[in-house]
Amino acid sequence: MDLTFPLGNASSNEDKRCKDSPYYIKIVGDKLTGPMRDLLENYSGIPSDEVERHVYELRDRAWNVHPYPCIGIFAFLDLSTSRYPAYGKVIELLKPKADVSEDQARFLDIACCFGQDIRKLIHDGVPASAVYGTDIKREFLDLGFEFFKDKAKFPEPERQFFVADIFDAAGPERAGIWNEMMGKFTVIQMANFLHLFTYERQLQICCTVARLLVAKPGALVVGRQLGSADPREVERGLLVSSSGSRYWHSPETFRQMWAEAGEKTGTKWDVDVRFIELDEEKLKLLKELKQNATAAGAERKQRLNYLVFTVTRV
Repeated sequence: MDLTFPLGNASSNEDKRCKDSPYYIKIVGDKLTGPMRDLLENYSGIPSDEVERHVYELRDRAWNVHPYPCIGIFAFLDLSTSRYPAYGKVIELLKPKADVSEDQARFLDIACCFGQDIRKLIHDGVPASAVYGTDIKREFLDLGFEFFKDKAKFPEPERQFFVADIFDAAGPERAGIWNEMMGKFTVIQMANFLHLFTYERQLQICCTVARLLVAKPGALVVGRQLGSADPREVERGLLVSSSGSRYWHSPETFRQMWAEAGEKTGTKWDVDVRFIELDEEKLKLLKELKQNATAAGAERKQRLNYLVFTVTRV
């Protein structure tokens, strides 16, 4: 998913689906500009005067599946992956090579939701056969095909967009599709995913990701997540109807985690990680709910940040 916010104690998903929720924004406004409009018009072939209606319809159907904040506030329209420091490198790795005997590089987006970042990669020249996405909800993957009107573009759509739990990929007896995926990917994205879990669970995911990547120098892990200069476990729900603790990293603890993953998997990693402050619109929404890091933890006197990272196998 593209954004998560603290919610405190959550009631049922049925209650949260109410369109009076502060996370349900009724007007898309200027969110539907630039790269996403270009994608919908020129990749998906949706007429300009139909794009807005198409977006509202998709958002409402997805909201009824699960009222994630990122759906309600249209955060999925922000193709922020294309602003990664390593985006140019990602495209370079995934585009077809002149040497046809060389294996095709593959991209995996973990917790891809509608797969919007995947479509941006294709629009920027990556072959549709090179991209894969996974999510725990089949409904979101299917809505992605409808949103972008592109199921026929993928050689194996049901295999390339598959339902799976990343924790099923750990250990010697891997479940289902994960077993055949090991060592197959050149680039893996984890966007707003790791911060949903404890430090130990995040470390487990990183070890799995290390095994999913090809065993070659230059393989990449890219992504973003909530973080804090004061790294800590957060004892509150980050998603609707979620509970338990999550760990918010600083750049230092994020590097430490990848060093531990390297020790456990016999791999080495160069970790580039940097802070980017949440934009003012998202901060305003959090402050209105009195649930952001500044308001709920005023004694810490610091803002919530994003960590943007590029992890390279060496």
